[in-house]
Amino acid sequence: MSRLLFIAYFPSTISSNILIYISFNADDTFTRITFAIISLIGIGLQNTFIYFCSSISYSALNLTSDLYSFLIRRKSTIKQKLKISAFIEKLCGPSIGFYCYNLFPFNTFELFKFLIFVSSNYILLNGMMFD
Repeated sequence: MSRLLFIAYFPSTISSNILIYISFNADDTFTRITFAIISLIGIGLQNTFIYFCSSISYSALNLTSDLYSFLIRRKSTIKQKLKISAFIEKLCGPSIGFYCYNLFPFNTFELFKFLIFVSSNYILLNGMMFD
């Protein structure tokens, strides 16, 4: 699964940046609008894809507050409390969810990092056009 996510993520990132570049450097207005719309749709689909992958990681981490309240409110043996504590530590460890070829997890931090990357490329390409 991580290899499939790698194949889907990186070519779509490169193609969206190329489409943004073409939409800025095209001579015809119709071509600019067409490539801008295609790039916006592509970036929107990729953001939706990353958002759904990151929601799995978020839902796994969201469980820890419930486990802490369960640990405090319930009367249980020391052995059960230690098992619950060990489970909480495993949930707070490395990110649970989908990974992109074991390079990075798809979580909300990666979603925001991708949005910053695309917007910084937009600013750089826009600055290059007016030089």
